[in-house]
Amino acid sequence: MVMMMNSPVLLVILISSLTQSFGKEYIVGDTFWSIPTTNDFYTNWSSSQFFEIGDTFYFDFDSGLHNVMQVSSRQYQSCTADNPFEAFEDGPAKIVLMEEGVFYFICSISNHCGLGQKFSAVVHRGKISGPIPSPPGPSPASQHPLSSSSSENNFPYSSQQSPTGGEIDWSTNSSAVGGSNSKTNSGAAPLYC
Repeated sequence: MVMMMNSPVLLVILISSLTQSFGKEYIVGDTFWSIPTTNDFYTNWSSSQFFEIGDTFYFDFDSGLHNVMQVSSRQYQSCTADNPFEAFEDGPAKIVLMEEGVFYFICSISNHCGLGQKFSAVVHRGKISGPIPSPPGPSPASQHPLSSSSSENNFPYSSQQSPTGGEIDWSTNSSAVGGSNSKTNSGAAPLYC
């Protein structure tokens, strides 16, 4: 009888620890990755979040209309992506944060960055209670020059509603960035400060 009473409590503890062992998934800006209505929209969104190692950024955008470039602080300030650390041309894209530091993301199409389609993220060590999820392996058919690949849903949730009400397709271009298992041009690419 005592064991039956403890079972629901154990189940809650188990579920809680499982969800804490994976990072949080953030839809960048809580909306579609696009030119914002105000120049500081993404900056305000990012500064109101607490990002930790193991968290994931999900950039929801249409290929050809927008992109995501991980750049240096200097390139971020000047809105240039001449030599990005990472380039995601095909949307949507997801990036797993594998190390602490300050990271910079912009859209390099036209003047989108100058219009506010950029943000910096401070990633903290955090209190991850389990191993950081491994990044998805490279897809043999991947056309991305760095490390984007199509992958199955690697999140602990089966689906999520997008801010516009439609279901998000989690089988996207993805990359794990930073950490000791990082590789460039195949598998996961490092996230540079």
